[in-house]
This record gives sequence, C-alpha cells and structure tokens, in this order.
Amino acid sequence: MCGFIVIIATSFVHFALSEAYSPFFLFPLDVLAIGYLISWLPAYLVAKSSLRKIAASNELLRGTGCAKIGIKAAIVWAILLPIFMVALLSTIRLAVRVGPGVTCGTNLAGVGKALLLYANDHDAYPQPDKWCDALLQGEYADEKIFKCPSNKKAKCSYSMNPNCEPNSEPNTVLVFESRGGWNSYGGPELFTAEHHANEGGNILYNDGHVMFERTDPNGRFYYELNWGQKSQRP
Repeated sequence: MCGFIVIIATSFVHFALSEAYSPFFLFPLDVLAIGYLISWLPAYLVAKSSLRKIAASNELLRGTGCAKIGIKAAIVWAILLPIFMVALLSTIRLAVRVGPGVTCGTNLAGVGKALLLYANDHDAYPQPDKWCDALLQGEYADEKIFKCPSNKKAKCSYSMNPNCEPNSEPNTVLVFESRGGWNSYGGPELFTAEHHANEGGNILYNDGHVMFERTDPNGRFYYELNWGQKSQRP
C-alpha cells in the first residue's frame, strides 16, 4: 500500500513540476515516472499472492484488508495509467522540441560573457570580421559555444552586429542567430528563424541578456529591434 502512495505522490509531483518549470530539465523524473507507471502490475500480483497466503494460513497471517486495498489501488492505477502516459509523452515531446532552443540560448549567453570579457580588456568589441577568431585565440571562449544544436552544418551559428559598441544602448542587438559562418557579421538581413521551426530565434543584446524573439510566418519580427538606431522596443 505504501508503494502505491509513493507512486501516486511522486507522479503528481512530477507533472506539477512539469507545469511549473521548463520540462526539458525533468528528463530524470521522466525516467522515474515511467518506472512508476509500469509498477502497478507487479503490485497487483503481489497483493493477490498475499491474499492467497493469508487465506491458506488458517488465520495465522493477517493483513487481508491491506491486501484488498492494494488490489483496488492497482486496478484504479491501471485505469489512470493511459492518462498519465499521454501526459508524460506530451512532456517528452515538448522537451525534444524546445530543448535545442534552450541550449542555443545558453551558448549565445556564453558568447555574450566572452564578448564582455574581451571588451573589458580592450575597451571595444572585436573587429566584426574577426570576432570569432579573437574570442577563440584570446581564450575568452570555447569553440563549442559558437554552435546552435539545430544548425550542425555551420562552424558558427551566429552573426555579429557591427553597429553595436560597448557604449551602445543596452537593448541594441549584439549577436544573433543566422545561417552561420565563421566571423559572420551584418544586420537583420542575416537573421534566420529556420533553426527553430521558423518560430523565431535567439538574440544577444548589448546588456548581456538573451531573448528568444518570435517571428511571424513571413520571418518578420513582431516589433522593430534596435540594430544601432533608436530602440523601438515597447
């Protein structure tokens, strides 16, 4: 009986966390939940076996009530099993879909930290046509942070905005997702949303924060970004 309480409580906690937090952080819980979900059959068989042993013991063994409750709980759990499985698979599908975008944003944030360190040492950002080389050769960054998991072909998945300087407005675009290319630089014409099902892309701003900016079906931003001119952000 205690096993069923643990199963039910853990599963509800798992799905509550899936709703409250980003599901791609919950893969270990997903694995545990699968184990809990399939444990009802062994529990049911154990409860049935316990009833038979109790009945054959001539009242030497007790616990009939607990065994019957265990059987009923197993039956109820079997009925709920498909519902929980659907919810679990939905969580996993969402994690598979969203996960690469999060890793991409994390890598881009790493690029931002590297650029900040470079700017502190040189009072300027690297030359736009050499920015990847400058960060790598100066040991400000590791090569792996230049790649978005959804863009495996390019050596670097991002482009630098040459109009952004350390003293530019905080919401000026600094680095953004593009089709890629080592030391790539330019403006909004290079931005691409194709790495994330054409729903948008990650952008690093001059104040160091990264935001996933969504685009419409035509690839246009829903509001004008600051590429070195006066910001239009609401």
